[in-house]
Amino acid sequence: MQEDAKDEDKYGDIVVEVYAPKPYYKRDVKPDNYSYNVVTSKSRDLSHIFYEDIKSIFESIKGKAADLICIVPGSKIDSYSPTLIALAERLSKEFNVEFENILNRKINLSKKMALCSNAQERYNVNKDTIGLNRALQSSEKKIILLDDVKTGGYTKLECAKILTDAGASKVKCICLGINK
Repeated sequence: MQEDAKDEDKYGDIVVEVYAPKPYYKRDVKPDNYSYNVVTSKSRDLSHIFYEDIKSIFESIKGKAADLICIVPGSKIDSYSPTLIALAERLSKEFNVEFENILNRKINLSKKMALCSNAQERYNVNKDTIGLNRALQSSEKKIILLDDVKTGGYTKLECAKILTDAGASKVKCICLGINK
């Protein structure tokens, strides 16, 4: 499945194509094993569950066009999903595309994110909370982000804004699920 993350009022013409193998449902909406694994993937490596689906999406969107794989940071400073790290490492090795965590969370958001009830609140909480660990190299123009879930898309848009401001020409994202 594919959805675009975009908001012309807040991010202008930045659009992030977001791909996922399946929908993600909150537990109170539709408890299912796949969604449970997506949530659990934030704290332990479940890459073996997701790899074949993520690999298939990566192959279909990458072509020879990806220069760098990076992970959307978690909601705490210096936190990254162990599942996403393992997926990025495997994709990097198999497809000979560099992987590096160049994005970082500058402030802890876990409690603030949990309290968000609408898109405007998610935008307000995410804005200016992510930074780069280093400058992009001139060869790093096309970037594939890995993330757990696409909800409103503001985290991906914030990452894309930072990366395009730093010189990236295209940012696409693969998620484990798209929130339905």
